[in-house]
Amino acid sequence: FIGIQELPVANAGNDAGICEDDTYTLSGATASNYASLLWTKSGDGSFDNISLLNATYTPGPGDISSGSVNLSLTAYAIAPCTGDSTDVMILSIGPAATANAGPNDTICENVTYTLSGDTTYSSTVWWTTAGNGTFNDTTLINATYTPGTNDISSGSVDLTLTASSIPPCSTDATDVMTLLIQLLPTANAGSDTLICETGSYTLLGTATDYSTSMWTTTAGDGTFDDPALLNATYTPGTNDIIAGSVNLILTAYSIAPCNIDAADDMTLSIQLSPIVSAGSDESICERDTLDFSQSGTQPSAANYDSLLWIGGLGSFDYDTALMPKYIPAIGELGQVDLSLIAYCTLPCINDTSTMTLTIFDSPEADY
Repeated sequence: FIGIQELPVANAGNDAGICEDDTYTLSGATASNYASLLWTKSGDGSFDNISLLNATYTPGPGDISSGSVNLSLTAYAIAPCTGDSTDVMILSIGPAATANAGPNDTICENVTYTLSGDTTYSSTVWWTTAGNGTFNDTTLINATYTPGTNDISSGSVDLTLTASSIPPCSTDATDVMTLLIQLLPTANAGSDTLICETGSYTLLGTATDYSTSMWTTTAGDGTFDDPALLNATYTPGTNDIIAGSVNLILTAYSIAPCNIDAADDMTLSIQLSPIVSAGSDESICERDTLDFSQSGTQPSAANYDSLLWIGGLGSFDYDTALMPKYIPAIGELGQVDLSLIAYCTLPCINDTSTMTLTIFDSPEADY
């Protein structure tokens, strides 16, 4: 009996392709009539087991860079045969897609933003947003994004760039950039108000989303204690008082990259203080009446709401008139202080002036 040993046959399998971040199991490899097996490669990758028929190959950096690697399967003969069998398959390695959404950036709420994305080894790209803004075209690598109301109120939005892979790669690449949104400033100078000419006014300004603030006045000549304070104190000037009012403007300066400032104004009305003079001191006889309109220096008053005469034991014919008559009481003699009160218009305070009336005793005749 003579036995005949068949020669080995090796089949590395069909050529195939994988993505650069994948491994490849040589499941299509076959071999027969062999004593042992050995996988070798032309590149720098590695097998999990070089003696295993259906070994798994992990590409190396050189394989990925060149785009392919030759994988050879050798089936060694069984004695007495000496002819080994070798077969080669080509494993193509496709580059994985990359996506770069660009660096984080900041815009003002009133503008749009042109994205600076970049991809490699992709077939298509598209943008998505975590907010409620809109793209002019989601498939443009440099699409323009318009923030939505939710984006603006939250102060930022994440924008994602996705790049679809080219076969044999199948995993999409994504990258996210954060678009910060700076709000425009607001300014509120407060409500119009009224002060007395002798006073000053602490302003009730408010502002949001601003870098600095400043108070100014339109044609006024008063002064601020610190115009950079929202609650600065304003003291009217001479021209303000003469004019009866002054316009005060609060400007809130924007924070970069915004470049639109906010301004609001309020009118500060100025009430003149009452000024009153009861006139010069006078003298009369006890049976006489003092007529202020006939006195040497007559009473005067300005900037008042109403007048009132008080004092003495006698009476005024019209105590709310500027120049009434004073009728002394019976027996009222000597010095009598008569005061004229000028009641103010709020928020000023009243003014009072006093004159002295001397009442002399009338001489009596002897019979």
